[in-house]
Amino acid sequence: MTARRAALLAAVFLLVAAAPDGPARRQRLTNAGVTFARPVFETADTVRAATRLDPNHKDLLLLLFRNLPEAKASPDPFGGGRTCAVVGNSGNLKDAGYGREIDGHDVVIRMNDAPVKGYEKDVGTKTTIVIGAPAKTPVVQGPTIHYITYCDRIPETLKTINNVLTDHFLDHYRSFHVLDHRFFASLTRYTDGRPSTGLLSVFLALNACDKVDVYGFGKDPSGEWDHYYTQAKWNPGVHDVSGEEKTLNELAAKKLLTIHTGRR
Repeated sequence: MTARRAALLAAVFLLVAAAPDGPARRQRLTNAGVTFARPVFETADTVRAATRLDPNHKDLLLLLFRNLPEAKASPDPFGGGRTCAVVGNSGNLKDAGYGREIDGHDVVIRMNDAPVKGYEKDVGTKTTIVIGAPAKTPVVQGPTIHYITYCDRIPETLKTINNVLTDHFLDHYRSFHVLDHRFFASLTRYTDGRPSTGLLSVFLALNACDKVDVYGFGKDPSGEWDHYYTQAKWNPGVHDVSGEEKTLNELAAKKLLTIHTGRR
């Protein structure tokens, strides 16, 4: 962890260490600059008002919203849920038996192309929200599931526009949302790489829910990064996964979330 991130987290923890669960805790997180007061999603109005977006990026986002039906953009993905399970893709979920526990949450968040079928005992069956990188094609789909993505760069926005316009992507979900670019940018202070979808999902849950349980994050027992649904090892690439793991462990130490370590 860099000295800059360590100092920032130390300042945050001084503010939140004594905070109770619920809105007071989230407000302290907000005041500390960790995230926004509530989940923030892009709209045509927020894009037009943005002062630090490249004009070409603005135009692409506005094209996306012009083609996004209002009915798909309006429902609240969290729906007032108080408890959130953020289910990552780590191999430590194998044989963990968390399925029923995960399904007991008001909101269950999954990410990218992780499957549920065939792994129900360990990962559960319930899905409320799928958070996906634009380049990914989610396996979990359904008319009651909300989909959230992020388009902080032009190639990602082009990919999302292609999905929306040509692949009937919207037909597979109850609603479709793009995270405000400022939310994504706020996470760069906690990592030396590009924020992962997992880190993004956890911070979004911290902002939206009173209680956050994290499953399927971290290395396997041998110290390798892998996924529960494949035998292949995972190359983190541009993500600072070790730094992100330290950040989440520190948040857990201050009782802002609970990490369920599975078979580690």
